Amino acid sequence: MSEVKPINEFILWPNCNNNCKFCWQKKEKQLSVDERLESIQLVYETVHDLRDAHVLYVGGEIFSEKDEAVKEALSKLFELTFNKMEKNELDICYINTNILYDLNEILFPVLIELEKRNLHNRVHFTTSADYYGRFNATEHLFYDNLKLIRSRFKDLYIICNLILTKPFCDDILSDKFNIKEYKETWGVDINTIPYIKYGTIIGAPDRKTVFKALLHLDKQDPGYLIKYCDNFLLNQPILLRHYINHKLEFISSDKSPCMHSENFKRCYSDSDTCFVCDCAILKDLVKGNSEYEA
Repeated sequence: MSEVKPINEFILWPNCNNNCKFCWQKKEKQLSVDERLESIQLVYETVHDLRDAHVLYVGGEIFSEKDEAVKEALSKLFELTFNKMEKNELDICYINTNILYDLNEILFPVLIELEKRNLHNRVHFTTSADYYGRFNATEHLFYDNLKLIRSRFKDLYIICNLILTKPFCDDILSDKFNIKEYKETWGVDINTIPYIKYGTIIGAPDRKTVFKALLHLDKQDPGYLIKYCDNFLLNQPILLRHYINHKLEFISSDKSPCMHSENFKRCYSDSDTCFVCDCAILKDLVKGNSEYEA
């Protein structure tokens, strides 16, 4: 088994061009141009010194940027990242984006550079296709852009994150959503993300519904759930940093007694059971080693 390397996740800023219902970041102070430039510089300095790790870049939204100085600073950050990947000082680069903007401004030049350097097979390109709370008359743009990215960068590994809200679980159980068909239609992999409650349970499913939905996904796409559970059960450090008050601060959540992030105890409307611990139960269920019912 290969060594598990830490993921260094950088939230560059909370600024975003969308207004998702469930987004906690929209309540945060939106950063000025000078603050965004300072954030990039601090991330640059941190990444420069990283070795034997993965990096993940996320906002808010970083690719809808309009300021030319910020765009240039972002380009230099990605150039540094790719240089370090070529030297094998960094392994995988995760790029997270909502793709609700003109792709030619910043994103496509980044992806073209990856392709030119033959690094695209070491990139996890992640986006989110939640139709509960995600799209504000932007669904058509999202799928047009997804189709354009897939047609232009045929070998790019694209992951669509879908949050396990109550409406989404209901669509899975009614077969309105079929994971195998979705993956084949859009040329993506699917990652179903547990719904993390922040002060409200609006949209949150109960524990039994989540179990049923995930087990049903495995019926639609046999083998999905084992891989999914193994990913959550992987003991991989995630070091989360966020630009706050002119500093790059660690904001990784505290650990529960089970040693998983305390956020995973906020996934159900009716229980504070740890979602990651539940993945071990789900794995036994799908393998037929348990008769446990949620």
